[in-house]
Amino acid sequence: MSALQWKQIAWVALFSVALHITHAGNPFSSNVIALNSKNWRDEVEDSPHAVFVNFVVKDEDTASFSPPEWEKLAAVVKGTAKIAYWDSEQRARVPTLLGEIKGTPTIRLFKPKTKQGNSNRKKDVVDYQYERKAKDMKRFLDGQMPTFIEHINGMKAFSSYEDKATRNGLPRALLFTSKANTSSLTKYLSIEFRRRLLLAEIYPNKNNKSLMETYGITNLPALIVIPPAGDDGQMTDPIRYEKDDFSRIKLVNFLSKHALKKPVLAKKTDKKKDTQDKKGKEKEQLKPEPKVEL
Repeated sequence: MSALQWKQIAWVALFSVALHITHAGNPFSSNVIALNSKNWRDEVEDSPHAVFVNFVVKDEDTASFSPPEWEKLAAVVKGTAKIAYWDSEQRARVPTLLGEIKGTPTIRLFKPKTKQGNSNRKKDVVDYQYERKAKDMKRFLDGQMPTFIEHINGMKAFSSYEDKATRNGLPRALLFTSKANTSSLTKYLSIEFRRRLLLAEIYPNKNNKSLMETYGITNLPALIVIPPAGDDGQMTDPIRYEKDDFSRIKLVNFLSKHALKKPVLAKKTDKKKDTQDKKGKEKEQLKPEPKVEL
């Protein structure tokens, strides 16, 4: 056997070993995140997006651990939600948020609570108890995704939307769509750009007819961005998304150009001071009125 043939065999062997190591670490494609105690905080606790986690024991749950359906789901929702797994046999500190796993495999959804100030740490945890088919899991995931979209139905709702954007100094993004139900992509965008722009969804009905005429909307879908007023109070002309491709990457690139660079965070209130002020007012109200001598 020639030296070249030996070299080729050696390269194949090295590649096989590397492939085996990768497979042992994460038996899925790169679309599925292998969770551990080191990346749990970044991938789940601090994430503003929904995370769907499969809890398994690799050696015992082989059939349920790496089904084609889980891989299919990861490919279909790629970019809008996170699909992950946690090997219950790994020798690592178990995060408190995981809760008690009574049996494996177990599938749970972790999503941020909608009202929690400036953090994403508080989560709603939902057990998945339906068919383990990609289409069923996607339907569940679409319904459970958090959303921060403003739904406009008439000029009164639009006025409230504008007031909210102005009050927080946020650019406005208006999505005119004929879809009756909000898509998972639109929900994703509302999460991704939360506190950096205010996304509204406008359906073509009689209540929104004047809005569509105002912005010259004749074909759907249509997306326009209205920047905040300048320092002089002057409004800027709306910026229209001109492409026909409404894919996630294209929309993210467009909105990134017009969203604020830093999020507008809620102001922290001094609860201790508020409580003291409240008690002071109550004491004042309880004081007896001074007697007046006639």
